[in-house]
Amino acid sequence: MRYDEDVVDYVKDIKIEWFKVDLTPEMNSMRKDLEELFYEKVKKLNNLGLLRYKKKEYISKRDLLDLRKYIPKTLTGYRAKFRYPAFLNQALAISLYHCLELLETQGIAPMRDYLGRMFGGEAEKRSEKILVNDERVQSVYEKAKEYSRISHPKLHALKAVLEKQLHTKNASLIIVFAQYRDTIASILTEITDIPHARPVRFVGQSSRTDKGLKQEEQREILEKFRKGEHNILVASSVAEEGLDIPAVDLVVFYEPIPSEIRSIQRKGRTGRSEVGRVVILIAKDSRDEAYLWAERSREKKMQRMVKWLRTK
Repeated sequence: MRYDEDVVDYVKDIKIEWFKVDLTPEMNSMRKDLEELFYEKVKKLNNLGLLRYKKKEYISKRDLLDLRKYIPKTLTGYRAKFRYPAFLNQALAISLYHCLELLETQGIAPMRDYLGRMFGGEAEKRSEKILVNDERVQSVYEKAKEYSRISHPKLHALKAVLEKQLHTKNASLIIVFAQYRDTIASILTEITDIPHARPVRFVGQSSRTDKGLKQEEQREILEKFRKGEHNILVASSVAEEGLDIPAVDLVVFYEPIPSEIRSIQRKGRTGRSEVGRVVILIAKDSRDEAYLWAERSREKKMQRMVKWLRTK
């Protein structure tokens, strides 16, 4: 923990700020359509005796994923014949949840690209084919293509945060964490023209859809970052732990993450030699807020557990 007596002499305080933005009317319109579809699938699962312990508004991706082990346990005996429709609606709900998550936390274009892969012929699962043939999903996809140039408001908020930091201290070192590589590309495009900004992409090795960076390339980027040749690291989770990254003046979360461990690791990149600063960007009334409160609750629980263990 950050305030463990073994390290307290070597770290400083961290100032944490939350920067909230409103979704655009276009985003809210598409969200309404997707939520209607999502709740429809949840209701079908409810009718099978599943997910009844939570209000539909509070169902998480973890709840949906956990159904895979609960469906066989719940639908037994004569009800076993309902397992297939249960699994089908679970898969549909997960896909719709992911659409909503992308729209709310990343923007219109990432959601368009996700649906585009299905509409482009990559719909292999039955659940994906059902979505592609649903007129309401088709309508959302058409809207997403029409509005795809509308940036997520968090991009503009991020730019303002970085401009202010570099204006205050143009020798700042900054890490911007983002969950998705497509978002990292959008961030780089948005912030390149900021005065004194020298941003660079920092991701892990190759994925199915992205070339990524080799370990040697990662080391070269970190060395240039250490020297100040780059001063903004726009990074994926690869920068959270296990790498020799110099202390930074500012850490930005493009989106909150529900994992308390990852959140602590990200925050730990600042506040080593002087007071650090963390800014968390949040879309109001979205999954961003749900993930923020989930992480804060888990971190507090972890701190209580550590205190309890010290008394033993």
